[in-house]
Amino acid sequence: MHRTVNDIGSRSLYPKRLHQMTENDALMMYEKMHREVERSYRAAIAWLQNNGPWDYLLCLGDLAGGWQERGCNHPAARKVARETVAELRSISPAYFCLGNHETGYDTFSTSPGAGMTTESVEVCREIFGELWWLLELNDMALLGICSPIEQYTGNDPTLLKYKQEQQEFIRSALASSSMPWILCTHDPFIVHSLRKILRPHLSRLRAMLFADWHDPRKGRLARIAGHILAPSLFTTTHCLKKGIMCPSTAPLWWGGYQLLMVNVDTEGMIHPTYIDIPKPEDTEQLPVSSFWRALWWMLQPAKA
Repeated sequence: MHRTVNDIGSRSLYPKRLHQMTENDALMMYEKMHREVERSYRAAIAWLQNNGPWDYLLCLGDLAGGWQERGCNHPAARKVARETVAELRSISPAYFCLGNHETGYDTFSTSPGAGMTTESVEVCREIFGELWWLLELNDMALLGICSPIEQYTGNDPTLLKYKQEQQEFIRSALASSSMPWILCTHDPFIVHSLRKILRPHLSRLRAMLFADWHDPRKGRLARIAGHILAPSLFTTTHCLKKGIMCPSTAPLWWGGYQLLMVNVDTEGMIHPTYIDIPKPEDTEQLPVSSFWRALWWMLQPAKA
């Protein structure tokens, strides 16, 4: 969903590119992106309200844009996240597999001081509830994990403890059940670091639901690649060939305005359907609805 704070100071939408613009142009562009993300979110909420009831709503990460790449650990970002969680849970029971924008992240292109911290994760636990979880639906187990926790490589003892606890939860949940199961995660490639835990249970894996890439066409390509490349012993490619990608509602990196509906029938078969959400008439096209423009804007060099 990528709901953002209505404040360019959040640096939640292409900050390096905006820094290249004049102050007035940057403010106008940020406000336009914020407005379009809100329009797409409101359109999705309206569709969900009008087409239920639902067993569950699953948000597979990046519900919120966060604040300065430090997750939701800021009053304005917490407010947006809380309001969104409350609205989703007013429609149906909702569960969350958090992404890097909720927990905080630090890559080659992020700002000094960015990243996941104990404080940002504690805020997430307060807002979203359990960061890893297990549900049962129609004799199918749904295992939800927090991929940024598993990806953590720092030395914060609390975050390392969370990482170990999540691994133990995954190991125990899969070992104590003989049910077919679905893996729910933000980042699909996290299965590589979990391969030793997941591998004994791959024969029961029915699907991997994931997000992160915005455009479901990339998910279909990954699934095809998984089928082509993967002997069943390779955990990552085995999971990818069972991958079903959840698109972003936000028109960032692609056109947005889409949801994923997943039905599990009485035989345990998975039936995914992509739902095109009606766009409001006043919707405006964003430059970053193009993958290549979005990539260029993200990789902009810092202005001297």
